[in-house]
Amino acid sequence: MARPITDWRKPANYPKAGARLSLNRWAWEFLRRNTGYQAAWESYRDTVAAILADNEGDESRIEDDPRFGHYEPERLDGEDEAEWGARVKRGTRTPIDGWIAREWGLKFSLPLPNPFDPADPFFISFSTSPGVRMPAHWDTAGISVLQPESVFLIDFRKPIDGQIDALRHYAIGHQKFLSDLGIIEAPEKINERRNDWPVYLRLLDAELAGVTERADLAAAIYPNDLNEYPDFPVSHRINKAQGRARQLRDGGYLWIAAIRPKRRKNSGA
Repeated sequence: MARPITDWRKPANYPKAGARLSLNRWAWEFLRRNTGYQAAWESYRDTVAAILADNEGDESRIEDDPRFGHYEPERLDGEDEAEWGARVKRGTRTPIDGWIAREWGLKFSLPLPNPFDPADPFFISFSTSPGVRMPAHWDTAGISVLQPESVFLIDFRKPIDGQIDALRHYAIGHQKFLSDLGIIEAPEKINERRNDWPVYLRLLDAELAGVTERADLAAAIYPNDLNEYPDFPVSHRINKAQGRARQLRDGGYLWIAAIRPKRRKNSGA
């Protein structure tokens, strides 16, 4: 069941603006508040628990249990693994923790990160180009990753929205890469709004806690700012921040992880 990570009314529960957290850690803070990832992790946890219960706690039985596999194409109801293999001929079976990690852009690590664990997941990292595929023979078109144009594949057998989102996040990061190299001049500087990220996390937890009234959010998060009729400026500020927070939660966290830290200039001796 989806739930907030911490009490949104307590700012001390959150990193301070400008906190020196790694970009992977910031990305994780947004992903762990995604209800889809929370549900995926709970399904994984329950599957492992069921396998252990059926095998007297023998962890060596987890990997080979059919329930621990994600099958592409899917297995039919009542179909065992041998029957599935005979039917599809060339299918793939991926351990569910690896499949979940891939679906959410995580570079696979054990164990699958628990969104409700308060411990710092120091091992966590993200793919910088999740879900983006180039044609197998794209180089035959004379296109290089260092050129200002590229081509990508869309698989029409799979949901389109996720592929478009993944391509967008990849393209933003690659555009910056080419700009940093001086190959192109990016049309505009990406505004990271990093100092606002702690507020975004609070708003996401408030949403998970069922708090939707913007006036209540404004009073709690910006208690010293006037929010009066007719403009209600703080409520409007909250509205914009909610939109940005949801974008980071729903896929933008991968963009955070792909940000390349600025190199410090040598001041010389």
